[in-house]
Amino acid sequence: MSSSVHEAEASTPPDARGGNVANDTLLSTPVRVPVESIRESYAAFARGDLEGALGLLHDDVEWHQAQGLPHEGLYRGLDEVRKNVFEPLDRDWWSEFTARADEIVDGGDEVVVIGRYLGVAKATGRRLDVPFVHVWSLRAGKAWRFRQFLDTHGWIEALGSVESAAPSS
Repeated sequence: MSSSVHEAEASTPPDARGGNVANDTLLSTPVRVPVESIRESYAAFARGDLEGALGLLHDDVEWHQAQGLPHEGLYRGLDEVRKNVFEPLDRDWWSEFTARADEIVDGGDEVVVIGRYLGVAKATGRRLDVPFVHVWSLRAGKAWRFRQFLDTHGWIEALGSVESAAPSS
């Protein structure tokens, strides 16, 4: 896994004697990488900081919510994602809920998160414990696309049914 901040090493050009101009030292500048932005987004969500969690998203994000969920589908823009994906979590479905990121795979501008959704359904009291894979596509430090893959049967089983799990308006 990646460290919290990758160090970008930049050396000065060699001088005429074959050494480096700055006494053979390397200048290091911390650079924030997509993996750290993703990690911080999950940490913010876990501590209940929705604005911090959504801070990673581009205003025009393309959010693909898994088929088979009560809120399945494609949402465009931060406002749609907030309203249709995040607001129903606490308001309609879960008395407890978290998305635990167990592994983060750095693919540069594509980052894959493997983890588990854990929670307790409000209506049934049933526990949620299902695996997920999230694929984040980033550009200029912001997520422009999110794709979700998970065990939707386990999610619906905890909620009771798709019909009873439909988000309220």
